[in-house]
Amino acid sequence: MTSLFDTNYAEIKVTQTMLDKHIIDANKSVIKLFDNTYDNLENGDGIDFKGEYFSSYFMNESPLNFYDNVISVIRCYKAKTRGDKRISISGLKKYAQAGDVIGIFKRLNEEQYHNRTPFSIVKLSAWDDDEMDDLKYALADDGLIKKDELN
Repeated sequence: MTSLFDTNYAEIKVTQTMLDKHIIDANKSVIKLFDNTYDNLENGDGIDFKGEYFSSYFMNESPLNFYDNVISVIRCYKAKTRGDKRISISGLKKYAQAGDVIGIFKRLNEEQYHNRTPFSIVKLSAWDDDEMDDLKYALADDGLIKKDELN
């Protein structure tokens, strides 16, 4: 788990193989974020979670890519043969390139966010070091981190 934020989130460095095969080995941060999900799965089984791509409206990308409210399916599963813990994220190839770092954040369980998906996928590498405060405010406004993490 990285220490970029004081919250529980998963961080994945995207590779070309991940994009081509739609297979991502679940690292420690993914396993921790999805709690006991993998413990309750048999080999070959999986469970889907709704997520959405975090808007790049705030980013200085050129050209801008607007992914606001683009719904994604985040699937946690165990491989059929060896039972390796894996994750797949629908639409990732449109959102990220090899070398990008993405974060998966679990939305706060507060009334104002109940109409939103429980998870959000954020392209962390699109934000420069000097933009981290802007990213934190945007994540807090979207219910992905607590406002007290802004200090």
